[in-house]
Amino acid sequence: MKTIQTTITTVILAILLLCMTSAAATKELIVVATDTTYESSLQWVDFLTLNEVPFKHVTPQEFENNKKDPYVVIMGGVDEPDGIKLLIKEILTEDEVKHISQKGNGEIYFKFQVWDPMQTVIIFAGSSRAEAESARKKNKKDWWNTFISWFDLEVEMEDAFHVY
Repeated sequence: MKTIQTTITTVILAILLLCMTSAAATKELIVVATDTTYESSLQWVDFLTLNEVPFKHVTPQEFENNKKDPYVVIMGGVDEPDGIKLLIKEILTEDEVKHISQKGNGEIYFKFQVWDPMQTVIIFAGSSRAEAESARKKNKKDWWNTFISWFDLEVEMEDAFHVY
């Protein structure tokens, strides 16, 4: 009888471990960007793919189903149509929005517990799409180290010196 209980307990623990491993493996980076911004960032997208960062692109209109995901990147300019500005205004403070709305400005912001207690949102934002991209490129060390820790990535040292 004890052997059966031990076997059942072992099987249940193995199943739970597999489920937990599978759940951890399915975590992905949600990249929120208009189609135009996403398409202009294909070098960055290729970099993520090459380094096996699990990610999914959604437009601002599609984002509702992913709002509680733990790892989110929002990127774009406040001058873009299609909802990026609304998301940026929802997350950033009034002063931050005012700052990035000024011509030539772009920043990276890390926000925590935005829509979920276990969530981190990284925002690459600027007065235009180009300024948001510039903020992403000049702050690679910050976001890349974060991605490495989120997804337990094994990376080549030379990747640390390229700008995407």
